[in-house]
Amino acid sequence: MSFGERVSPVAAIQAILHDYPYSASILRELLQNSDDAGATKQVRVRWLSLATDSTHHAYIYKGVRPAFIAYNDSEFQEPDWEAIQSIHESSKQADTSKIGKYGVGFRACYHITDQPQILSGSSIAVLDPLHSNGEKIEYEKFKTKQYCKDFDFFSRFASTMFNPNSFTGTAIRLPLRSTRSELSQRVVTVV
Repeated sequence: MSFGERVSPVAAIQAILHDYPYSASILRELLQNSDDAGATKQVRVRWLSLATDSTHHAYIYKGVRPAFIAYNDSEFQEPDWEAIQSIHESSKQADTSKIGKYGVGFRACYHITDQPQILSGSSIAVLDPLHSNGEKIEYEKFKTKQYCKDFDFFSRFASTMFNPNSFTGTAIRLPLRSTRSELSQRVVTVV
């Protein structure tokens, strides 16, 4: 019989948000992560609202949802995809050249969103601690009819960065939280 401690992603994220201030820290973390990845174009930021009726992630995309989008010109490597799934377990601890060492920085984005989305290279990932815990989809599958409305969010933002097999760089999309959630009571609006 298996026995041991378990950690709820929701509880872990709530604790991080409690200890990590809501401020420009989200921008700092995105800049820090792109710097650690060796990006030469740090971050291009844009607000984007787009109406959709996604069939695949209906609970994520409902109506018009403004989103914060950041871009850098480096691509996630497999260790980055692994690290983004680990709360409080930094993959950068032993590397003194990296700024981020604590495994909590990216979680600052949960101050404004419940479902961060990452498009990088040949994959897209949706982190969703409130529902399914997330999904990583290969780029080719993402362009199919099943996902085409989801793909529209990124293609409208960065149409010149797409090629037949992958996306050049990394785009992080943070759909703004429009109602209180289990992760945070903070509702975010664009003024």
